[in-house]
Amino acid sequence: MLNSFLLFFVLFVVLRLCSYVDNKKTSLPSYFICDNLILCKDVLSLSNTSVYRGYAILIIMLCHIAGCWNFVGFTPFGGIGVAMFLFLSGYGLNESWKKNGLKSFWKKKVLRVIFPYVLFRMIWLMIDGSILDGSAYFSIVNCSHSSFWYIDYLVRCYIAFYISNKLLNGKYKLLLLLLFAIYSFSCLSSLCAEQAFSFLVGVIVSERKRVIDCVPFRKVCFYNIFCSY
Repeated sequence: MLNSFLLFFVLFVVLRLCSYVDNKKTSLPSYFICDNLILCKDVLSLSNTSVYRGYAILIIMLCHIAGCWNFVGFTPFGGIGVAMFLFLSGYGLNESWKKNGLKSFWKKKVLRVIFPYVLFRMIWLMIDGSILDGSAYFSIVNCSHSSFWYIDYLVRCYIAFYISNKLLNGKYKLLLLLLFAIYSFSCLSSLCAEQAFSFLVGVIVSERKRVIDCVPFRKVCFYNIFCSY
């Protein structure tokens, strides 16, 4: 129950803030009124998703900082933030695929995700004094059961998305990603299992973007509350 209310509160604050930011940048509102209904418009625009990621970072940091002080009140925020990241990754990848296909797919992922991760781990090895420890380098690659599990799982999501579009030409994309989500839920760690369907939902939202853009805002809030239970 508490997790549900926290999730709804975060979503509500983020949507309101993004509406304010977007209105400052352009003359077009993030919401519009049609037949006395508030409809969502460009809620997942590039500028808005950047704000979502910023909020996700903040609430994940809040979760970990509070955990260091043995305070568990903000623990749900960690899972919410990770779910937001995976959802936005699935949505963003599919939107990019619809416009540009798989052009420079792995080049972008290496430069934006893998290279910064490896660089950070190398710097940390020097700070930690384990730069000469061979097993430490192996932990950079095999990070599925470490504090960097998210990077490992995100790369798995990238691989599943790439295969579903490259080898299957996108025809059975949702089916393959559903199988990947079931695999994540049943075979991977508990942390991955908690987030098993977040990436898939992001892809589905992208596939049904036109329909979702016309969903009344009240229903969006209701669905968020219902699904959070």
